[in-house]
Amino acid sequence: PMVAGSRSPAANSAGWNGGSVVASFTATDALSGVAADGCDAPVSMTSEGAGQSASGSCRDIAGNNASATVRDISIDLTAPTAAAVVTPAANSAGWHKTVPTVSFEGSDAISGSGIAGCSSPKAPISDGAGQSLSGTCTDLAGNVSSPAAATVSLDHVSPTVSVALPTDGATYGVAAVVPANFSCSDPLSGVASCVGSVSKAAPFDTSTVGTKTFTVTGTDNAGNSTSQAVSYTVTAGYDNGLTTNRASIAFPSQQVLTSGTAQVITLTNPGATPVGLRSITLGGTNGSLFSRSTTCAGTLAAGASCNINVFFRPTTMGAKTGSLIVSTTLGGAKVVGLSGVGLSPPLTISTAALAFGGQLQSSLSPAKQ
Repeated sequence: PMVAGSRSPAANSAGWNGGSVVASFTATDALSGVAADGCDAPVSMTSEGAGQSASGSCRDIAGNNASATVRDISIDLTAPTAAAVVTPAANSAGWHKTVPTVSFEGSDAISGSGIAGCSSPKAPISDGAGQSLSGTCTDLAGNVSSPAAATVSLDHVSPTVSVALPTDGATYGVAAVVPANFSCSDPLSGVASCVGSVSKAAPFDTSTVGTKTFTVTGTDNAGNSTSQAVSYTVTAGYDNGLTTNRASIAFPSQQVLTSGTAQVITLTNPGATPVGLRSITLGGTNGSLFSRSTTCAGTLAAGASCNINVFFRPTTMGAKTGSLIVSTTLGGAKVVGLSGVGLSPPLTISTAALAFGGQLQSSLSPAKQ
């Protein structure tokens, strides 16, 4: 007989099947005819591999046999594997500051049909943390891989920098001690560093007179950075803005080695911002003859006042001068002149009367004190 073999299902355009294949056999015989049940049963092909074949035979009524082979049966039952590749790679903090591309690569080493193609590359369409982008790969047999995903975090916006101190355009006294105050913020990837011309809370430069620049640079975890610079002026004749109720104090004349009633100086901050008090000292030619007590300390709030009590205690006679000096962290000094006169101590008699006994005329009695 004439024997023919066929397969079901047919291979795809790449010559592969993604499932089992059944090879069947039929025959024709023009003379005696094909015997009933004269062909071998269909052969089910379930093993993976390329270029497999299946053979079968048929016989006619006269007992003649013939065979046929179905060739080039390629079966791949196993899905490929896929991998997601991020380009460029994230930085050490796991962030991108430019839009990355996620591409997909496949492997089909087990069954060997090979990769037909993978999903097109993808990219995040907006900033955000932990964005998942996935794709698949398909082998030549039509098997599709499980999704492969990559997580990307994108932040292309620079952080925000704010400089509170020194204040842009402000004036400070030479040698003023003012702590720098600045901050950086980044709502997405977060701040990696915030660096000023000096560290936060450290005094900024007021060592010399002139115009100076203070710069702060903020960098976020994605690597974006921004800088802000402010300018300020340092002068020698700086007025710290404080006022006193008295420009000078003339103490009443005071006997030496005694202290008189305190004279009160009221110190006021008429400005709109707090002023830090650096020191309250006594100086001048006879500064050591004056002393003080005060409620003024730390920071004098805007619009607030405090009192300084000043005492005069001369140690020698004559006119004495001194000064009260109020220094602030902004520089400059408020000076109140002090003056007073030291008087001689009062004369005193150790006894109100002396009693002498009888004494001969023209003779000298013993001394009495």
